[in-house]
Amino acid sequence: MPALVPQGVGVDAPQDSDLYYRLVINECFYVGGLGAGAAAEVISADDLAAAEPDRCAHMLARCSVGWTVKITEAASERRHFAAAR
Repeated sequence: MPALVPQGVGVDAPQDSDLYYRLVINECFYVGGLGAGAAAEVISADDLAAAEPDRCAHMLARCSVGWTVKITEAASERRHFAAAR
């Protein structure tokens, strides 16, 4: 399968034509939780800036690597099963 973005272009390497913007947050829409207990609310920029950091953020890299491995293995198994049919 060909790459969607050629090597060293776009997201891979900075270009003179890249545009950078500073975003000013006025408010954000926060969605917390999954399932029936999920809650959503609009949060002001001041409240967002004053919020405590996520105590579990340091675990994200380890979790996402585990999820990626499991998803890749499952996809590989599906391709192998489909090829065997």
